[in-house]
Amino acid sequence: MEASVDLNLASFFDRKVEKIIEITPHLKEKPQIDFRPELGINKDLEHGKGYSDGIKYIKSGVFKSVYF
Repeated sequence: MEASVDLNLASFFDRKVEKIIEITPHLKEKPQIDFRPELGINKDLEHGKGYSDGIKYIKSGVFKSVYF
């Protein structure tokens, strides 16, 4: 199962990227599901913010691909 998690999702969690990184692996319901979260980057996102948050998401190892 693949799901896109947008960089802007952190805005719903007090801008805490770490919270998104923490909860994303737990979104699957069954252990037999191969869950591959994708990092979505909105093209309208401010470049500097997208870069700094994006690096945190990528370094976490939680996300399996990046979508622009």
